Amino acid sequence: MFELMPWKRPHEVAKGFRDVEDFFDRFLSGFPLGKGEVGWVNEWVPRFDVREDENALVVEGEIPGLETKDIDISLEGNILTIRGEKKQETKETHECYHRVERQYGSFSRTLTLPIEIDETKVDAEYKNGVLRVVMPKTEEARKKTKKIEVH
Repeated sequence: MFELMPWKRPHEVAKGFRDVEDFFDRFLSGFPLGKGEVGWVNEWVPRFDVREDENALVVEGEIPGLETKDIDISLEGNILTIRGEKKQETKETHECYHRVERQYGSFSRTLTLPIEIDETKVDAEYKNGVLRVVMPKTEEARKKTKKIEVH
């Protein structure tokens, strides 16, 4: 006939929902789309590629809509920090937006560099929305790079 189901107190059910919500909050915390204090927010976090060749370490990333004066790059030991701010133009109009997808605001990215670089010869260029930071390796780091032949 009827199957009996175990009775759960209302607070136990609510705790289960909170556990699931906490799981997704932790899961999404490393992504640019996450949950903020006022609900779901789309935080602007530019992505960067880090590559190495025989002579240098190169960091490249797309950060469109900025001017060079809006970008701040600092290097402390093997820590490269790139900061910037993309400002939204505000006009006094009575326009009605149906969708706003472009991202604005401040960002800060800190990258740990995998090799020693010559801090005196670092060069940064920002062109067509792409930031490129070239950091030559130290002589010692170049000597440590060993090419291994595959047979």
